[in-house]
Amino acid sequence: MKCSQDGWVPCYAQSQQSPASTQRPVATIGVVRKIVAAGFPSPALDYKEERIDLTRAFVPHPLTTFLFQCEGDSMINAFIPYRAWLLVDRSLTPENGDIIVGILNGQMIVKFLKKNDYKCWLIPANSKYPNIEITPEIDFRIWGVVTNVITDREMLRTCMR
Repeated sequence: MKCSQDGWVPCYAQSQQSPASTQRPVATIGVVRKIVAAGFPSPALDYKEERIDLTRAFVPHPLTTFLFQCEGDSMINAFIPYRAWLLVDRSLTPENGDIIVGILNGQMIVKFLKKNDYKCWLIPANSKYPNIEITPEIDFRIWGVVTNVITDREMLRTCMR
């Protein structure tokens, strides 16, 4: 496989949904329009809660976005624990450093994409696993780009162990 745009999986997915069916919100949740400090605490005295449409907030391309559930621990240090849900957008062009879902020798995988003008690698986020150099002998296609990771607090705790 060459590391050029010609080598990637086509970025357009077929869908049976009409555009009108994608306009309905899948779920709405409350959102507090206040920044949460990850450094020093900040008193949250004035906050406003409103409702947001999760589809609008996290799925800009509904016809080309799909949900996958992850298995394994090769991406644990990228805060993708076992059983995390991945939002994957097929309409995005993969860039160096993106987390991608690919098909490697018939198996779906999730890894960081590292590429330059001459070579491509699939990089795990766990030192227990080797980097994979994509060579002409390897059957590999990029399926889509991971845009969001959804997990619960118990799964997220496994990233810190």
